[in-house]
Amino acid sequence: MYQGKYSEAEVYLQKGLRLQPDNYRFYILRARNLLRQGKYQAARVVLDMAEQLHPGSLHVSLGRAWLSALLGEKEKALRLMETASVFHEEVANIYALLGMKKEAVRTIKEGIARGMEEVGENLFPYIYLLNNPGLASLGEEAQFKELLEAERRKYQRYLQSLKMFDNKNLGGK
Repeated sequence: MYQGKYSEAEVYLQKGLRLQPDNYRFYILRARNLLRQGKYQAARVVLDMAEQLHPGSLHVSLGRAWLSALLGEKEKALRLMETASVFHEEVANIYALLGMKKEAVRTIKEGIARGMEEVGENLFPYIYLLNNPGLASLGEEAQFKELLEAERRKYQRYLQSLKMFDNKNLGGK
């Protein structure tokens, strides 16, 4: 999904659901994928299914907040994400969709720093930042451009360290 290949991802998500229909995380991933494609009603149905499997899930609330942001329901979106943290990708997406660009960039920066420090991984890798339609509104923000360039350089170094991939193979624009 980080490469923007949402239709292809949908095929694999559906296969995963057929293999393990009781795993609510597949429903969450599918809802995110549907939201990125603008398929709001389908995403709502999938989130309802996830809620049935895992009532009270923060991930379901964040999915609903993301949907609310896409529908322009700012107060509802903000209310639904009150208990989230920068470790949840939805937070930056929701802020960006609501036009809260400074908050979105701050969340991404904090997510990158804390992710590396606390869990040893970049929570917002370059390919994700580059291809995510939910973050498109940040494209002209100077801070986001700087952040994107810094992440591009990290990504290039990472690819060079692997020596088996190049940017063309991994979905760069």
